[in-house]
Amino acid sequence: MNLEEFTLQAIKSAARHGGVTTKDVMSRSRKEPIARARQIAMWASYHHRPEPCIQKAKAFGKDHGTMIHAKNTIDGFRTYDKVIRDQSTKVLYDLDLL
Repeated sequence: MNLEEFTLQAIKSAARHGGVTTKDVMSRSRKEPIARARQIAMWASYHHRPEPCIQKAKAFGKDHGTMIHAKNTIDGFRTYDKVIRDQSTKVLYDLDLL
């Protein structure tokens, strides 16, 4: 699976498990459930794709700083927030990474 396909699958999975639409995740919205789903998709890409961070971020239409922020945010939440941990784990299962 190439980076674009991976990104689309990650977005679809994160949207489904976050209770938002794929269109919402790709929007500029900062509403918490939408932003969190977007961050989970970016987190999955950061940890499981070999491309440089800049390329991964561009696949989401973002810059590399946003990608790093998403990675740090979800890594932090996964340590204590069961809902985020479960959502992100389900995304990894959907992407056949677990």
